[in-house]
Amino acid sequence: MDTNKKILVFLKRISTEEFDTDDKYQRAKEEIRKIYSDRDFRHHYSDITAQILKSADLEKLVENLRIVKEGIEEDKDEDSKHYLHQLTKLWDHINLEFVRVGYYKDRFSDIENRLSDINKSIENTQNGLQNLQDNNKIIQTNIKDAQIQLQNLKKDSEDIQASIRNQQNQYITILGIFASIVLTLVGGFIFSTSVFANIDKSSIYRLVFMMIFICCFTTNILYYLFRFIKNIGEKNPDCIFKDKAIVSFNILMLFILICDGGFYLFLSYC
Repeated sequence: MDTNKKILVFLKRISTEEFDTDDKYQRAKEEIRKIYSDRDFRHHYSDITAQILKSADLEKLVENLRIVKEGIEEDKDEDSKHYLHQLTKLWDHINLEFVRVGYYKDRFSDIENRLSDINKSIENTQNGLQNLQDNNKIIQTNIKDAQIQLQNLKKDSEDIQASIRNQQNQYITILGIFASIVLTLVGGFIFSTSVFANIDKSSIYRLVFMMIFICCFTTNILYYLFRFIKNIGEKNPDCIFKDKAIVSFNILMLFILICDGGFYLFLSYC
């Protein structure tokens, strides 16, 4: 096996091995002696660096290599100086890579923390934006509700105003009707007074005719005025011309007038 490959295999093994027995420790020292027995050997640091980066536990690799180095330092033979010289180069390179890997781990950790903070900021911003959108929807909904309420208030106001105008018209109509009733009563009384004042100057038939006419006229006027007042507040008023009582009264009055006229004409020509 190529010497550099042996070093790579050695580094891979001691990065996962515990020197919990003296046999393992002595085996590692013996492997180093065999690897560096070639006086012209040169390290391939690029391959070593690649192996270091693949190591499962870099700290354990550094610690185990330190133990092997200290063990070789304790040997006083001439060959040990050569092994120690080569191992020191390997040790320095591995320590340099260890420090470099630690530095980059710290940098990567800082970058990851910053990325985590940025992601949290982005998430918070998105949450804030979502809250703003939700609040905007709520505001829009409240605005629509307020507009609907305003429209309802406007409609209620218009209905109230229309009702007030309608009531005013009804009041004016009622007052006019009461004025008409008063005028009708006063006119009927005045006409009746005039008739009774001349009762001795006219025949009984004319007097009866005038009394019935005044009674029929006044009764109909008063009836229909009061009936009109009654129908003002009703949504479906009854037809005022279908009341049997007033119709019967008018028929009776008409019959009496016909009889009175007939008797008058009969006596006048006989």
